[in-house]
Amino acid sequence: MSLIGRRTALSLRRQRRHSRISISTSSILDSIKQDKPQTSLLDDKVDIAIIGGGIAGTSLAYHLAKQSNKKVVLLEKSELTAGSTWHAAGLVTLYHPGINIKRLHWHSLNFYVQVEKETGQQIGFHQPGSLRLATNQVRLDEMKYQMTRAGWNKNPQKLVTPEECKELCPLMDIEAANVIGGLFSPCDGHIDPYSLTQAIAIGARKHGAKLHQKTEVTKLDLKNDGSWDIGTNQELSTQVLS
Repeated sequence: MSLIGRRTALSLRRQRRHSRISISTSSILDSIKQDKPQTSLLDDKVDIAIIGGGIAGTSLAYHLAKQSNKKVVLLEKSELTAGSTWHAAGLVTLYHPGINIKRLHWHSLNFYVQVEKETGQQIGFHQPGSLRLATNQVRLDEMKYQMTRAGWNKNPQKLVTPEECKELCPLMDIEAANVIGGLFSPCDGHIDPYSLTQAIAIGARKHGAKLHQKTEVTKLDLKNDGSWDIGTNQELSTQVLS
């Protein structure tokens, strides 16, 4: 989750027990589109604060730092991936019935390949493909409908016959399962969420973002000017991850 403001000013105010960040509340896209040099920013001010160092927060830090010259800081109360990311299944697929989410899947898959090359960090990405089975005509019709959308994001999926399903998965009994067809997506696969997050974190730091672990957010105060004060359990300046 990130807090972004109209004037994108985030003030790190050190106090005895915690530091503070001041940031305003407009959208991420507006922050990027209104990209102007912030030469007047002090060392204790940043533009964008992201709370949480899982795959989503780390990816936000990477993209915002790379696509703008904004000062980006990520605050993680424990360690990167310590929440739900580390035990995620890590399934990666181009397939999705909705065009908008499918676009996100397409970007993510290409981004994973790119960030591994960019950082040199192995991410454990394997693409054996996926096979979806149709055991009734309604399901098969849905697959045919999805084929009409395959060209939106260059998804090389294809319809396969029951015999082709058997070739792809020899252990399957297509007769007993009443398989009448399938949809094969050769680019689908699985990834190591921990290694992926570490690769994205390397890239985020490379593009200027600062990631702080062991930094728990203890206070959120909305100020009259639309910015935010964020209190933490320690001084933000004590450590910047390298």
